[in-house]
Amino acid sequence: MIIEVVSFTVARAEGFEALNDRYQEDVAYQSRGLARRTVARNDAGLWIDIRLWADDASREMAGDDSVRRAWDDAGEIDS
Repeated sequence: MIIEVVSFTVARAEGFEALNDRYQEDVAYQSRGLARRTVARNDAGLWIDIRLWADDASREMAGDDSVRRAWDDAGEIDS
């Protein structure tokens, strides 16, 4: 099992939760090697995305490319 942890901020918070819901359905759930994904935000606006992968070889998000690009463009990765 591989644990991937990414913290990030969102440039425009409005609409991001809906975009994240679409990402969860249209991208994350379509990714064969993804066992679990959890996203949370603190009061200061810092987000964290925790992904549990079956193994390193299967660490690739699949699904809707337009949703994936929109989600990637919405955040600024901190770590």
